[in-house]
Amino acid sequence: MHRQRWQAATGAAVAMLVAAVATGPLPAGAADPAESGGFAEDVALVAAQTGWAPAATAAHLQVQGTLGELADELAGRFPDRYAGARLAAVPGGVSQIWFKGPVPPAAAERVAAAGIPVELVGGRPESAAELRDRAEAVAKYLATAYAEVAAAVRADGWVEAAVSGGPAAVPELPPALAARTSVALAPGGVVKPEIVGGTWLEDGNVFECTGGFTVFDIWTGVTGLATAGHCTGIDEWDSPAAGVADVALTFRGEHLGVFGDVQWHTSADVEPDDFYATNGSTRDVAAVQSWGGLTFGSWWCVYGRASNSRSCDDVYSTFAVTIALGNFISSLIAMRHDNTVGGDSGGTWSWGNTAAGIHQGDIWLPFRTRNVFSVAALLPLALGVAVRQ
Repeated sequence: MHRQRWQAATGAAVAMLVAAVATGPLPAGAADPAESGGFAEDVALVAAQTGWAPAATAAHLQVQGTLGELADELAGRFPDRYAGARLAAVPGGVSQIWFKGPVPPAAAERVAAAGIPVELVGGRPESAAELRDRAEAVAKYLATAYAEVAAAVRADGWVEAAVSGGPAAVPELPPALAARTSVALAPGGVVKPEIVGGTWLEDGNVFECTGGFTVFDIWTGVTGLATAGHCTGIDEWDSPAAGVADVALTFRGEHLGVFGDVQWHTSADVEPDDFYATNGSTRDVAAVQSWGGLTFGSWWCVYGRASNSRSCDDVYSTFAVTIALGNFISSLIAMRHDNTVGGDSGGTWSWGNTAAGIHQGDIWLPFRTRNVFSVAALLPLALGVAVRQ
């Protein structure tokens, strides 16, 4: 544990912590050798998975970075109008940014200067903020009748929900929630935190979860390690280096709520701004992806110790909510597929050298199981810590 300099913010600046401390654009992938290597490795993974040419994949993911910056900026400038953004489905395609009501002229001017193909679409009935509020309200309403609930915002402006552990017939939603909302009964459980299996964070010398990004306390500068909040009793880190003794961890705080599912610990060791991208390679954190820049269709990669593999996927929902075992967890990012196994909870979601999130587990949404993660840029609000970079 050591200290990193940090200029303390006043209470009035708390709302700006996410932008000031823990956000940043995707790395360009060319200026720094470490960044370039991480970007190239992830491009190769996505190219192999999709069948796209590597050069086209790299160009597509550069567009992703620019689109994320645009989305984050426009969400801040037009909070009552901005309704979301989606990366083009294929390289060379046209991405979209949506607005409630007409497209603001200033937004059109900003996008025209960005130099990437983006269609601005007006006429959405709800802003992104209103959709997030409705997803939470739908989940809370359904939780009065079901043991497990998940709800998520879709790219088409609908909220979809899944339920289990309750009536066989889904109750009708109130009129204020029913429009553009679908609810399905899950064939099994809805929420699956992945905390079982062989990983590198231990509880009483028993493997439980995967370590996430290293962090620092934004008020004191004390450094530590983040992981998923639902991992219980974590008290040591098992070093992957042969012959190195386990490192004791001290619990500092957790948050299972509106800003995700996270906790952090300190140790007597030094926690550098590195993370494991695979079992045999580490990367420096060069940036933390802003919450607003996590767009529909954007690509991110996960590494967990239990699966011991790095897998990439695109964003299915930019805002998901779960309610299970008395925990209301919000602001999750839901991916299109499930690429992890039990024990991967707490692992890192990233692209190149950019930190995106802390793996939470799986949720079932019509009609498949999908990975979900807590947003790294929200750690200042959840725990008062930020990812080291």
